[in-house]
Amino acid sequence: MNELGVAIAAAALTIAGTFLVEQWRRTAERRAERKNLRAALAAEMTLIRRALYEEAKRSHPDEPNPTPNQRRIPTPVFEATAGDLGLLRSASLISRVVRLCGAVDSLPETLAHVRSAGSSATAHVRAGDLLLSLWRRAHELEVELADRHVEEIASNENAFFLAIENEAKKALEAAERARANETVMIPKRRRE
Repeated sequence: MNELGVAIAAAALTIAGTFLVEQWRRTAERRAERKNLRAALAAEMTLIRRALYEEAKRSHPDEPNPTPNQRRIPTPVFEATAGDLGLLRSASLISRVVRLCGAVDSLPETLAHVRSAGSSATAHVRAGDLLLSLWRRAHELEVELADRHVEEIASNENAFFLAIENEAKKALEAAERARANETVMIPKRRRE
């Protein structure tokens, strides 16, 4: 091989090597961006879960000074990274994050509607059931997004939402029993 051939081969190897290094660097950057996004969203899900717990406690009628006026729960990480959610590479995960953050954003209006619809005796049960549902979804996302072990939920937080769940089940059972005991009138068919 002559000097020109060696120079061309060296140039080709240099170009190929540069291309591979650049490709590796881009892949590593995307991997780091994905990991950082997941960690930031997991931390936000933890904050959402805690805020939902505080809201449920604050507005529960058994609390000393219940305050049903709900404050907005901020979602700054979601708002700042909404355009980058594709990095999560799971349409299902992205959809669940978007739906939860949307539900959290509209929570004050949703709670006001839930509390105003139907009897006031069960309004707090329906509101508690809504908060429980969002709390569970936030915790599921918190666990799924975290790359590390997620801190355990405080026993008082678990116990509080277990009580809300039991209260909702009892209210539903009572409503179902009342509906089952209703008499349905079946019209007589005319004989012709």
